Amino acid sequence: MRYLRFIVPLLVMLGMGFCPHAAYAGEGTLDSLRSVIRNHPQDTTKAMALCELAFQLNRSGGEDPRPYLKEALQISIDKQFKKGQGFAWGQYGVYYQMHGAYDEAEIAFTKGLEIRREIGYLPDIASVYNNLATLKRKQGDYASALINYHYALLQYESLGDSSDVAKVCNQLCIVYRILGNFKQSLDNGFRSLHIREGQPQPDSSEIGKTLMAIGSTFEYKGENERADSTYKIAKRCFETSHEHRELCSVLNNLGNVQEYNSNYEEALGYYKQSYTLRSGLNEPLESAKTLRNIARIHIALRQFPEAKRNFEAALSLLAPTQEVVQATLISADLAELYIWQGKPEIAIQMLTKLIPSLDTLAETSQRIYFREMLSLAMAGTKDMDSSHYWHLAAQQLRHAMDIESNASLYQLDDYITVKMENLDLKLTQQELQLQKERGRMLWLGIFSLVIVLVLIILYGLQRIQLLKNRRNAIEHQYKLELKEREVENLEKSKENEFLKISLEVQDSERSRIAQDLHDRVGAQIGAFKHLFGQLRDDFAAASPSFKQSFEKLNGELEELMADVRAVSHDLESPTLKTFGLVAALGGFKDMFARTPGLDFELDVHGLEKRLNARTEHHIYLILKELFNNALKYANPTAFSIQLLKVERQLTVVVEDNGLGFDPQSPRINAGLGLQSIKNRVQYMNGSLKIDSAIGRGTIVTIEIPLQQEMI
Repeated sequence: MRYLRFIVPLLVMLGMGFCPHAAYAGEGTLDSLRSVIRNHPQDTTKAMALCELAFQLNRSGGEDPRPYLKEALQISIDKQFKKGQGFAWGQYGVYYQMHGAYDEAEIAFTKGLEIRREIGYLPDIASVYNNLATLKRKQGDYASALINYHYALLQYESLGDSSDVAKVCNQLCIVYRILGNFKQSLDNGFRSLHIREGQPQPDSSEIGKTLMAIGSTFEYKGENERADSTYKIAKRCFETSHEHRELCSVLNNLGNVQEYNSNYEEALGYYKQSYTLRSGLNEPLESAKTLRNIARIHIALRQFPEAKRNFEAALSLLAPTQEVVQATLISADLAELYIWQGKPEIAIQMLTKLIPSLDTLAETSQRIYFREMLSLAMAGTKDMDSSHYWHLAAQQLRHAMDIESNASLYQLDDYITVKMENLDLKLTQQELQLQKERGRMLWLGIFSLVIVLVLIILYGLQRIQLLKNRRNAIEHQYKLELKEREVENLEKSKENEFLKISLEVQDSERSRIAQDLHDRVGAQIGAFKHLFGQLRDDFAAASPSFKQSFEKLNGELEELMADVRAVSHDLESPTLKTFGLVAALGGFKDMFARTPGLDFELDVHGLEKRLNARTEHHIYLILKELFNNALKYANPTAFSIQLLKVERQLTVVVEDNGLGFDPQSPRINAGLGLQSIKNRVQYMNGSLKIDSAIGRGTIVTIEIPLQQEMI
């Protein structure tokens, strides 16, 4: 185990050297990173670990990563570690972009790009261009977004990274669609799709995202049938990959297509499906957008109360988020609803309040829509001058957007051409430097791999020796346990043999004593009584007192004879020998019948045939002992015996409602009666359970497995 503390940090460093994020993929990521940070001094490994920790925190949206980035940046600057500086600035940019601080994000990305250009490491440069492009796209600067996406694309193409090429093509498809260049949009979209479908293990989720982008371009072009079929294929992809978030988006897009085709009921169905899924994802902004779509369908169906209810529900969802853009758009939609209801005054009041929020609308089309709503509302109040003013304002914005879009595209082509020529020269230099870097990293990787293999072999040898020692210890322990078990079995066997002999001797002695009482003592008492009967005639003339004494002596002789007979029967029941266990137990019932105030119950099942005589003898003596103990000590008013035989199992339950006793009492356990019962149960390989307590009666349960010789 002592080699592990060297292996783990080495693997971490190797993972950082080749791919910053690969070393920590999987569970326990944050704990692994914090362990590396704690166990390393102020060096480059710690800086990269801090950057990686910030990356994981950015991705999970948990703890603020900036303290870690600050420390990583300081270490990298002190050590003149350019790669760490570039990585830290990149993660700063990601953090600010996620939190809407776009200016700070752009500054951070730009600093990171400058440092990475100095290094000439193409994967990092491509990643920064991609981040910058996404940032520009969010800011609405689509021309700059296109340029940065093309830069990223060139870098990824030179690296041969098909997966990242597909991702950038997907983004280009979206941006070109927004700018109205549908041909370029579709070219990039189908290129992304071709790459994804050609991968060894196609990712249905990524294919679905590409199809979504292509379908949106078809929708913008007005080719709604092709858009609908493309969205449906994307929907199946997301259902296969269980991507609920993306599935909601494609359902919304399908609803948009059906809404455009005036198939309002179908559109409403898609929107409602999307909202139902979205409700379980805790995304108030997206849920509000879907409710907005549902409300607009209700307006088209002239279902104004339902539309108003959905608009208001959307606004209530947005209230805690402080999302201004969507709240402004939904409020404008609600104003449009009032226009449809013939309430333009309310619509004007709402729209006038929203005029200060116009600057929050990043897309020109949204600002155009707002002005058109104001124009319609003014027309509804017969204020034609104001209506004309806002209509002209909307037209001017639309015209300016068309000019800006076309100019941006022309300027973009020239700008990209010049930039590409300059970039080709840089790429040539970077490729040469990259080849040297790859050679160095290859040798470093081989050397590190050899070290790791040696450590693994040493660790393996140690584990083998440890396993051998453990196996020997287990074998030794097993032998000891086996000997102990043999000794225990031998002792148990001797104990059982002794118990068997003891019980056989006891039973033999009982039988002999019973026979002697019956044959000898009983016969002598009988002869003596017969002689007494003959003497009765000779004492006819005797005095009355003598006769009275004689009769008393004769009565006591009869009682003695009855007692001898009873003792003989107690020692060995002739009924048990002749008629079996069930008949012998009937004698208990007769005895209870002679005792007033006592109820006896005997319940027998499955004993239609007799058991082995020896087995019946033991069970009879056990029950007789329990019966006598109950009468002698418990003073019961009810006593019951249950015998149940099921296949090869006999269960005996004896219960009374007497005074009860403590089964754990040493005095009780030391008694000959209870010990005799336990010995006989043990002799039959049975089990004994006594449930009793002082004042609540006694239940004795005996379970006896019936072997073939016992039946």
